[in-house]
Amino acid sequence: QDRTCDALYKKLLEYPLKERLKVKLVSIDLSSFFRSVIRACFPNAKITADKFHAVRMANDALNTIRKQVQEKLSKEQRRNFKRARYLLLSREKNLVKEKDREALQVILNYSDKLSAAYAMKEAYFDLMESKDGIEFTSRLKKFQLAVEKQQLKPFLTLLKTTLQWKKELLHMIVTGYNNGFTEGCNTTIKTLKRIS
Repeated sequence: QDRTCDALYKKLLEYPLKERLKVKLVSIDLSSFFRSVIRACFPNAKITADKFHAVRMANDALNTIRKQVQEKLSKEQRRNFKRARYLLLSREKNLVKEKDREALQVILNYSDKLSAAYAMKEAYFDLMESKDGIEFTSRLKKFQLAVEKQQLKPFLTLLKTTLQWKKELLHMIVTGYNNGFTEGCNTTIKTLKRIS
């Protein structure tokens, strides 16, 4: 009926314990509330953190830095930031047009802070694309060193959350399971509602 802890917990407990013990894996948003409910209701299940929500946090951190930098620019300088959000949130490897790559470089040249934030966003996406636990652990150490060196508050928050969810993110890397299909359905439904 709703997303409160009590309502969700009560609903899940309607399933017999025998059935709940068969559940091997649950993929969830990075919510400590969801995690505690799943641990209580599905004691044999491994929890995987959803990749979509993890990478969205990195995009949000970069976008916060972009806004901070953009606020300090003159009206003339802001002209170069017309497509900044799109260019910064796109993966560098996906920017195939030369004009997009050049425009991104112009934007990054405005601020060392923004340039560092973009590099950390790219490193975080690489972290989420790790092929196994060893690569994940190695990339996480590099990401942590970069974040601690730069001391950008949004990325420090991202690092803290990532370390709190390290086990569940690692399960996501190892198993390959995530909520991508469900999130895609939700996005389609929301888009249809908005258009209607």
